[in-house]
Amino acid sequence: MYEPSRNIMTFHITGFQFWDGALVLDQLKVGMQLRLVPEFDNPHDPRAVAI
Repeated sequence: MYEPSRNIMTFHITGFQFWDGALVLDQLKVGMQLRLVPEFDNPHDPRAVAI
């Protein structure tokens, strides 16, 4: 039986390696809701979004 893919988007998380991203990988689960917060005061990128 055909089952469509549930993967709707793939993207790169910039800064992941600088903020110990690998330490939280085991806490992330498929389907988990994440909060995206604009970081207008980010000195490196005013269009940055925190996860």
